[in-house]
Amino acid sequence: MNTVCKSQSSVPYSIAAISGAVSVGLFCRTASALSEPNFNGHLSANPNPTLNKTTVTIKSSKNTKAILKVITLQGQILLTNIFNAVEGNNHRELELEGFAKGVYILNLSVENMEPQNIRLVVE
Repeated sequence: MNTVCKSQSSVPYSIAAISGAVSVGLFCRTASALSEPNFNGHLSANPNPTLNKTTVTIKSSKNTKAILKVITLQGQILLTNIFNAVEGNNHRELELEGFAKGVYILNLSVENMEPQNIRLVVE
């Protein structure tokens, strides 16, 4: 099985199952997520790169439940923060002390919306 989807930058990523191993490309989006008009959120982290903490800003067009995760490139979830986002700017400070230097995925999941991802660099 091999499925190809497009990232926000129109670069194709694939999902493939070969000999029992599964490889998943990050940042794939589905048509249903693109048609969801209710959230229109924006995700950013500052500073990025960071040494031990960063402030995440989520701009939301409505009140909604949100889940923010820090994930390794191997898919391991290191931190989960569940909160109620309000309309407008929402700020969440993430403590990253003890995280190994490297690149992580900051993932935002909102009810009835495809997750949003940005790269987070810890130095």
